[in-house]
Amino acid sequence: MGALKVLYLGNSYTFCNELPSLVGQLAASADPPRTYQFRTVAAGGVTLEWHCQNEETRAALRDPAATGPRASGTDGDRMLRDPAATGPRASGTDGDRMLREGGWDYVVLQEQSTRPVEDRAQMVRCGTELGREIGAHGAQPVLYLTWARQHRPEMLPELVAGYRELAGQTGARGAPVGLAWRRVLEADPNCALYEEDQSHPTVLGSYLAACVFYATFYDASPIGLTREVWVDGEEVCLSQERADLLQRAAWETYTSFEADSGTETKGG
Repeated sequence: MGALKVLYLGNSYTFCNELPSLVGQLAASADPPRTYQFRTVAAGGVTLEWHCQNEETRAALRDPAATGPRASGTDGDRMLRDPAATGPRASGTDGDRMLREGGWDYVVLQEQSTRPVEDRAQMVRCGTELGREIGAHGAQPVLYLTWARQHRPEMLPELVAGYRELAGQTGARGAPVGLAWRRVLEADPNCALYEEDQSHPTVLGSYLAACVFYATFYDASPIGLTREVWVDGEEVCLSQERADLLQRAAWETYTSFEADSGTETKGG
């Protein structure tokens, strides 16, 4: 089976703590290991509207092999220099060859974190435009349902509604990260998913997101996968208790989300 090839289009919620690489590290720890290639086009604070107008985004959708299996956009060069870049994700000649064999399997769309609440119409318009282009290139859009701000938990239903509407317009799948986030905090309100700005994810938050994406991409449980990961060139080891909580929350959220298609969490 060939490598799973994923393009991530987003902003800091996508590149923070090297989320796409975390997904690859989880995949590499599976038994048997899963081969995974990715590229990221992201910049701080940008929207799907920005991606609609960004030539790098359009070029990446058209030709995955043009730049190879690398992270790009904000922090891209740093990630390539990172010693961990030679770890669990394929790269170099073999990666270039695998990408030339076909286009993206999934393209992840992450809207700016408050846009679904403050301007859902614009989110849906631009997301639909990107979704059509993604489909035209033979890939499946995946919507990165983000979490509510720590001081605004009431945002979550509106986030879900916005992504549900966009899913209805595009036929996209959903990665219900924000719903898994809520599940974890209901189980353990002291779990440190947020940075001090009450918006960006800690390593724990990004690890949880990676577990949800792993479940979404592979329709497989992340329970039992590695709890030792590389982030920003440093090895991070989650406690067994924390890893179990995050992995189980991700899998339970994903399975209930899939079973609930067309209801509260569909597409969100």
